[in-house]
Amino acid sequence: MLVSISCKKVTDEIDPEIIIEFPIEYTSFNVPDTMLIKAVVSDDNQVESIQIAITDENFVTVFGAYSYPPNGNPTNIEDELVIDDILMESGVYYLKIRVFDGVNSKNAFRKIYINEVPRKLKRLVVISKNTGSLSIQSIDSTFSLSTLFAVNGSFEVSEINSRHQLLYIAGKYYDHLKAFNLNTNEEEWMIEGKNYPPLPYFRYLYFNNDLYVSSCDGEIRAYNENLTNVVTAVMQENLIPGLCYQHGEYIISEAIETTGSHSYLLSFFAVSGSLYYKLLVDMDVIGIFTKDENKVYVIGNKQNDGGVYVYDVYSNEIDEIRSFTGEKVIASEFIDNNNLFLAFDDGVYQYTYSNNSLTPFVENSVAQTICFDELGNILYIAESNKVSSYTYPQGSQVNSVEVTKEILNMHLHYNK
Repeated sequence: MLVSISCKKVTDEIDPEIIIEFPIEYTSFNVPDTMLIKAVVSDDNQVESIQIAITDENFVTVFGAYSYPPNGNPTNIEDELVIDDILMESGVYYLKIRVFDGVNSKNAFRKIYINEVPRKLKRLVVISKNTGSLSIQSIDSTFSLSTLFAVNGSFEVSEINSRHQLLYIAGKYYDHLKAFNLNTNEEEWMIEGKNYPPLPYFRYLYFNNDLYVSSCDGEIRAYNENLTNVVTAVMQENLIPGLCYQHGEYIISEAIETTGSHSYLLSFFAVSGSLYYKLLVDMDVIGIFTKDENKVYVIGNKQNDGGVYVYDVYSNEIDEIRSFTGEKVIASEFIDNNNLFLAFDDGVYQYTYSNNSLTPFVENSVAQTICFDELGNILYIAESNKVSSYTYPQGSQVNSVEVTKEILNMHLHYNK
């Protein structure tokens, strides 16, 4: 006896329905506005789940993904979403509502515009020397000085990451590299240093979307915001990196010999870390800045003579544009593709490439470091125990404040 038993397959071929009432199409929002969301979702059987998010123009979720609990069939959605991601850029976005009925899912989109928060300077962050520790201080817009926190250990290099509100500090020799959250003043993470006398293990820090760390291991490692090592550039044998800079698709780095006296410029592919070019320069590199698509400025000292050079990344050639006999460059800063600030021991000067001129900007100032805020056109000069600000291009002093401890470095801290 053969018994045949058949079951009727239950199918659901009807998608859920979504009607978005608010926001209205093409509504514009400013970060951090609150967006009213009103919609009605329904299904022929049931509404099992509802998800709400903001997507970019490619419909990739970028913000605000969350679940909204179904409260019947139909479900009336009425909610508020605070658009408070300060890193969102101006442009077209979509409110996305996704509904699932257990079998079928349906998406509905509403096009909106979001206007980003303007970038602005929050304060200066000053790193000062203390007895057995470092003092991290703040100078606000009124030039009031306050102490943020202290860091145990010595100092070699530092860098700031305004995008993720982090301050990086590395000490001499085998001291560690630490990241501090500038919103909470707490330590976020640490990378252990190694004993490598007579050189400090961490040689240079540079942030441009990722944090680039030059170390005596002979490598430049790039870390993302999650402290994932995304790229590693390996020096040739007997070389260790120093100052580095990202120019387009390349990372350009100074490198010195461990058992010799020569120094080089090396360029690497930023995506892979593979070596592109190597050039003997025999100079102490003070700064590297973009000049145009193919070339960068290189500011350096050869023994006691400072100089402005132009390095062609594609031909691997360098030209000396201006030499300063007997005058070493202490610090340099980028103004624009035609102008730079150069600090010497008698003041800060403006160098202009188009006419190869050097013009006094602030005289009788012995700068430890300089920073230029291109948003406010203000130059900040840190001397041993004082920070001053000057308008550009006028060169008029705006403010100054005395710092009780010796200044080691200074950074511009932006809101993003």
